[in-house]
Amino acid sequence: MSAGAPFYDFYDVNNISLNELNWFDSSHFNFSIGDYIIESIQKGNYLITQANIDKHLLSTRKSIHNLITKVLPIKYIYTFHASIELADLNPIYKLINYIENKDISSSTLADKIILHNIESNDSITIDEIFVDTENVILDLKITSKNYSRFKIFYKKTPKLEYNDKNVFMRNMGIGTNNYHLSIPSEYVNNGLKICFGDNNATYTIDTFTIYN
Repeated sequence: MSAGAPFYDFYDVNNISLNELNWFDSSHFNFSIGDYIIESIQKGNYLITQANIDKHLLSTRKSIHNLITKVLPIKYIYTFHASIELADLNPIYKLINYIENKDISSSTLADKIILHNIESNDSITIDEIFVDTENVILDLKITSKNYSRFKIFYKKTPKLEYNDKNVFMRNMGIGTNNYHLSIPSEYVNNGLKICFGDNNATYTIDTFTIYN
């Protein structure tokens, strides 16, 4: 690191950033976290200097890798802050490499996927991969012209049918929506069904990558 002014860095992967109750949306934390940041600065915590920058970077990378091996007492899909960098992880699945084999109206343009006239029942099934870590991370960036929502249907055993009980849903606003999701690997191994919208509309998938 070249010489520069010290700064405070709250870019961390811990129970604060992984707890959805601390966030109004993917970019704005609630008031209690704001108070925590102010108190931390007053105490000199999270101060990054020339002396500790390398240690800080190593710690952050380790925390990101720990997301893959984190054992949850109850298996569920959860979101964490979408600005967390995933470059150190291993991409094992990119939807753009498989979209031509999917039974859904789509086209590709400049490494982006255009989904045409998607309705609520239109879906993509992902059953091409098998992983042996505790979790995988899905990096999804999708642009919508309407208020909508996407759904991930999962199965707890391979022989089960997809149903409305085992489903993860997130609302989508107009414009670009970014999501980082931690998904138990057994759900991925059993197959996922993805519904990208719930109205007759066109969506652009900028990124759909699964990391392990």
